[in-house]
Amino acid sequence: MRVYKESLTTKYLYVFVLLTLVFGFATVHSELTLNDSNQQKLSKTITVDKSGKSDFSTIQSAIDSIPENNNQWIRIQVKSGVYLEQVEIPSEKPFIVLEGESMNTTIIAWGAHDRLDRSPTFSCYADNFVARHVSFYNTYNHPLDSTVNENPRKQVAAAQIRGNRNSFYECGFYCLQDTLWDVSGLHYFKSCFIEGAVDFIFGGGQSVYRIVTY
Repeated sequence: MRVYKESLTTKYLYVFVLLTLVFGFATVHSELTLNDSNQQKLSKTITVDKSGKSDFSTIQSAIDSIPENNNQWIRIQVKSGVYLEQVEIPSEKPFIVLEGESMNTTIIAWGAHDRLDRSPTFSCYADNFVARHVSFYNTYNHPLDSTVNENPRKQVAAAQIRGNRNSFYECGFYCLQDTLWDVSGLHYFKSCFIEGAVDFIFGGGQSVYRIVTY
């Protein structure tokens, strides 16, 4: 996997990466997509709340409601809570914005562990996807404290990203081994927290991981 960081001193490589992002993410992949002043870029917002007071009570049911081959941005706005489900965005459902209230309070958690390709709590196969303020946990080896979690260590993922032009802002990825499977495509991660001990970022994606300090 080719990973580029802002700390690289080779300015030509940095310029190349920036140009790749400019052209690759030209389809509205920026935080401006989600600002109230730019709502015209979102064709629709649907809401998810565990209490059942919103459009849907699960994230997967909200994704399932989006028509195939959609070509306009649709936001799935998720209220705070721990959503115990395995979530998948299929390749025929692009242009989705998944937005929580906070990466500390909007959590998707599952503990699949039979084999790596079936283990991810979150899987994105679609192009043109944005996530913001949400965390993904594979709970099989989490928490990492062996006195609390006695499961043997396995290769299990919190998320696998297979689509092109996928971006993540202030998201969390939590597991132990093979946490974030950055499989393929152009991906952008800004101000994200990625936890793990062995190969916690791996795959063939061409990605930028940007750490912002204030």
